[in-house]
Amino acid sequence: MTFLTPLLAGLAAAVAVPALVLLYFLKLRRREVEVSTTYLWKKAIQDLQANAPFQKLRNNVLLILQLLALAAALLGLAQPQLRGQVSGGRRAVIAIDRSASMSSTDGDPANPGARTTRLERAKRQAREFVQSMREPTLWGGAGDMAMLVAFDTRADLLVNFTASKPELLRAIDAIAPTDAPSAFADAFAVARAHLPDRIIAEAGGAGGGEVFKLDEQKEGGVDIQLFSDGRIADLDKVRVQAEDAVTYHAVGSERSWSAGITELRAGRELDKPDTLSLFVALSSSRPEPYTVDVQLAIDGAVAGIQRATIPAAVTAELPVPTDAPEGTRPVTEVTPATTGVSFRVLRPEGGVLTATLLHPDTPDGDALRTDDVAYLILPPGRLLDVALITDGNPLVESILQAMNPSKPVRVVPTASAAAFLRSADASGLDAVVLDRWAPSAGADSPEGVLPEVPALVFGATLAAPVGPIDAGPTQTGRAEVLSWRREHPALRGVSLDALKIAGSARALSVPAGSPVLSLVDGTSGPLIYATGSGARRAVVVAFDPLQTTWPWDIGYVLFTAKALQFLAGTDDESAPYFRPGQTLAQRLPPEATGVRLVLPDNQERPVVPAPTGEVTYGPIERIGVYTLSWDGVPGPRDVRADGRSRRAVAVNLADQRESAIQAAPTLLFGSRVVSAQAGQSIGALRLWPWALLVCLGVIVLEWWVYNKKMAL
Repeated sequence: MTFLTPLLAGLAAAVAVPALVLLYFLKLRRREVEVSTTYLWKKAIQDLQANAPFQKLRNNVLLILQLLALAAALLGLAQPQLRGQVSGGRRAVIAIDRSASMSSTDGDPANPGARTTRLERAKRQAREFVQSMREPTLWGGAGDMAMLVAFDTRADLLVNFTASKPELLRAIDAIAPTDAPSAFADAFAVARAHLPDRIIAEAGGAGGGEVFKLDEQKEGGVDIQLFSDGRIADLDKVRVQAEDAVTYHAVGSERSWSAGITELRAGRELDKPDTLSLFVALSSSRPEPYTVDVQLAIDGAVAGIQRATIPAAVTAELPVPTDAPEGTRPVTEVTPATTGVSFRVLRPEGGVLTATLLHPDTPDGDALRTDDVAYLILPPGRLLDVALITDGNPLVESILQAMNPSKPVRVVPTASAAAFLRSADASGLDAVVLDRWAPSAGADSPEGVLPEVPALVFGATLAAPVGPIDAGPTQTGRAEVLSWRREHPALRGVSLDALKIAGSARALSVPAGSPVLSLVDGTSGPLIYATGSGARRAVVVAFDPLQTTWPWDIGYVLFTAKALQFLAGTDDESAPYFRPGQTLAQRLPPEATGVRLVLPDNQERPVVPAPTGEVTYGPIERIGVYTLSWDGVPGPRDVRADGRSRRAVAVNLADQRESAIQAAPTLLFGSRVVSAQAGQSIGALRLWPWALLVCLGVIVLEWWVYNKKMAL
């Protein structure tokens, strides 16, 4: 048994006990009164004798009862509690998981209807741990100290090592949930970094003294109190040392499940841009099939509802490692089942698309609601107005005509290209295709070689500084594709596995600080790259497609159409959503000023753009629609409202692992197996409430004895 406040109780005892005993030594002062006889005052005379000063105390039941009551009160004031395996001067790291799965509403198994979140439960347990910390003793014994870390994809040190319970409790109460996934490596690194350094003394100092230096090793191990549901992705990367102690306080139910949206995509038909095709991917970690309704809304108006049945998830018990402690419970691995629904909507205008899961069979839904909604920003659909600069390429011209442009494709010979790009006719185009021709470095533009209209370049490359360093044709002119950015809007759905470049490959390299973004890497350097910003941007195919196998592949047609939509800002896939934990990054027009970011909860944050127009905010903590606004001209995908340019950006959870919310009974670290603490006890049984109850009972007994004695 230990005492949290023994010093306070000792001081109170030093004052209260002598004062109580002294009351029984003091002689009572009485008023003298003449009476005819003392026979009836015998008891009064005995009382006078008992209160004579310095007389030996007699057996007095009231004094004994009062001393017992005072002892019980003082014991309660010392806050006794039963603890296990605790030594003085403990330094613990309280690590609280605040990730998306900790918002699941199964935190109180005894009262499921309360829908207490796991984070609320974890904070309550962490508060109990802080309250159980031992104060410094009267005889100089060291008290306990703790450090507080909150983590999701990143770790935040909220309070460094301190013995101040109020400071720790305030910081615990201030921890807010996020929608980011969970990772523990950073939190563990923060905990180990704040261990005391080991100091080594070596002989040989000046005057024969000792030289002290810091060892690279930390002194002792780290004592981590981990409050989490165990849904942590990077445990296998955390190397817990032999001297480290990890106590896992599990929250949440192992039987909980969740159905959620894991992907949301949209696209418009090439020749019918007013028709919108949408796909919503779903997953469920429920061990039985589950039926949900998927509601689609655009700018708050319901556009359709479809019902989907998600198959049962697959569960399997992972084998317990041979070096695991005896009694370690096996971990159940859940593989969520997936399905999807598609929508076709006539929507030429843009807007904010919202997909929401409705739970017809379970009105309260599942335990996690964050993954029940996803957002996508839709630009308006329209037919493109494009021009082709070429000395003859029927294949590209036929592809452009098949896209059903808003106006007939204007074909301009390369000899008139420079003058055409500077004309008013070019300024109204959505994009221009440059076939085996590119502006020279002497063109009239601030960037040197970028035209004032978005350009798709085939069979040529742009000069520095907007292009890569060109070392000329390769010796053989051949090249093969090594990798490509499959997620880029111009390449999404395009396969380049069969592409062979026969005789037009060039040796290109991208210097540090270049605006060039390589989209396709080959054996001779970038094969396809993007560069520029705003209206002055381009996608460049640095080889001649006619000298490759590409024209006989449908991927060539698809790439041409998607690249032009990306450049014109009319593709829906070029406005992808971000995920919590990532950094929101957008490139605004360079002349944008007074940039502000409105969060989903309507809070406003000022942001400062870089000279290139790049703005960043993050890490993102919550899902929803974020809105950037600024003074200045809008970009091709932006709108004007209330005298300012605006751009909406969507943030979704879309994380299948985070949606599988079954709490883990065991943590499989890279070097150790840690089971949840049995009974979810923080390790301290408080006894002071019982001491106060005993005090109250003794006081009641003393009152009864006193009144009984007075009645005699």
